[in-house]
Amino acid sequence: MAIICDLDGSLTNIAHRRHLLPDWKAFFEAMDKDTVNGAVRTILRTYAGVVLLFSGRPEEYRERTIQWLENNKVNWDELHMRKTGDYR
Repeated sequence: MAIICDLDGSLTNIAHRRHLLPDWKAFFEAMDKDTVNGAVRTILRTYAGVVLLFSGRPEEYRERTIQWLENNKVNWDELHMRKTGDYR
C-alpha cells in the first residue's frame, strides 16, 4: 500500500511566498524558505508503506526539492514532478 502526499501547501508551509503568485517563477524560487508541516511529516515518518510525493513544481526544481526534503528529514520513496514547460 502507498500514501500520496502533495508538497506545496500540504507538506510545506508556503504562507511566506503565496503573495508572489501569479509570478510562478518567483513563487518556486522562494521554496527554500518553506517550513515543514510537522503533522504531515509525522504521518509520513510513521507510515509503513510506500510514500509517494507529487508536486506541481517543474522538474527543473527537483534537486532543490530533494535537498529540502533531506534538510527537513522527510521520509519518501518516490517524487513525481511536473515536466518543465508543462503549464496544464
